[in-house]
Amino acid sequence: MNGEELIWLTLCERLSVPSPAQLKRMISASEFIQWMVYLETEQDRISVDQVYLASIATECRRSYVKDPNKYTIKHFLSLFKKQQPESKKPQTREEAAAIAKASIFGSLGLSGLRKKE
Repeated sequence: MNGEELIWLTLCERLSVPSPAQLKRMISASEFIQWMVYLETEQDRISVDQVYLASIATECRRSYVKDPNKYTIKHFLSLFKKQQPESKKPQTREEAAAIAKASIFGSLGLSGLRKKE
């Protein structure tokens, strides 16, 4: 199942439509894109349940430390936020060229340039 199918199924559940085929006939492409953006932002939002769990974790942690005021709920809410992976940038121009060349060869199914004899 790819991401688009998952979004269609999620929308079917939200809008109480029995099948994705029926939903595809009901909404336009631009409306589907708006739903995609909405579902993505909603996924990043912290829910009430997560706030409740973070407050419990904060109180538990406060009972074990010398300075209970050192920990706040913000420390534990950060655990629920979606973390962005860090992208590593090549340091030199040669490394950037080697990475680009490797990705091009990999997408073409080649292992590298063949040496001329």
